[in-house]
Amino acid sequence: MEKAIKKTLAIIEITRENEQLEIESDVYTKRIFWMLESKGFTPQSRDSRDPLLDTSDNTIFMKYTDSENDPIFIVIARNNEMTMDIIGGMKAISSRIEKIKYRNEIEISNRLFRSSSMMVRIHDSSSGIIDNRQLSELNYQMEKMKRASFLVLAAEGFSEIDKIKAAHKSIKFESTPKLDIWDSEKINQLILDEGLEI
Repeated sequence: MEKAIKKTLAIIEITRENEQLEIESDVYTKRIFWMLESKGFTPQSRDSRDPLLDTSDNTIFMKYTDSENDPIFIVIARNNEMTMDIIGGMKAISSRIEKIKYRNEIEISNRLFRSSSMMVRIHDSSSGIIDNRQLSELNYQMEKMKRASFLVLAAEGFSEIDKIKAAHKSIKFESTPKLDIWDSEKINQLILDEGLEI
């Protein structure tokens, strides 16, 4: 009976410790998100008309914009088990951006062709204005795609930074976003700098 009680108490203690770690981990994650927003990163809402918003669907990356409104795909890497998901996400997002870029290039080419045809035979000046606005929007999107980036926040439980860098280098799409990795030391310092002590 005494052994059974001790065993039960030990299990309860282990459970409490695990629950406390989960709570602390959740608080740490919240602090990371608060720090990101303090640094000018903004999560993208489903309402936005951003063509890159859906590129992070079915990946562990979250779509943000940085302080200059450029697209940034962020992931908090908590442990090494996430490595393949991070690599797969980078490849999927890069492929999707490449497809959007290709479609936009075709659309820009078509609009430029239509614009030059309209210059020859001007019938309706308002349609040319609409075409120019849409062309301007497509060019703006293309510029934003060039400035897209990945940000991997490597928390203390993640050590496979070199694998992430190597996988990123191996992606051959022209539109692959650049990669930035913040290690746990930098993340903790930024959290402290924002007054969100750990």
